[in-house]
Amino acid sequence: SVVREEWTGEVFDKDMRDTRSAEGEMVKLLKVGLGCCDTDIAARWDIKEALAGIEEVRERDPADDSSTASSYLSDGAGAGAASDHPHSLST
Repeated sequence: SVVREEWTGEVFDKDMRDTRSAEGEMVKLLKVGLGCCDTDIAARWDIKEALAGIEEVRERDPADDSSTASSYLSDGAGAGAASDHPHSLST
């Protein structure tokens, strides 16, 4: 939508948006970031939840070297199955 394009243009690096499926990945990573700084402490994600959310984005298409997750996230230890994650990023 036009509104989404306007705010993503302000929030995301335009060079990162040029990669395949980048905008969807960046929105999901933004949700992880917002979950980590929720004003409700009880709802705030801990490091394991955040890592699971990041892993969920990374696992979308591991063969896609041009994906934002593959290009911009460093390797990290897994935190369990993302599908079991209470804050799933699935749309």
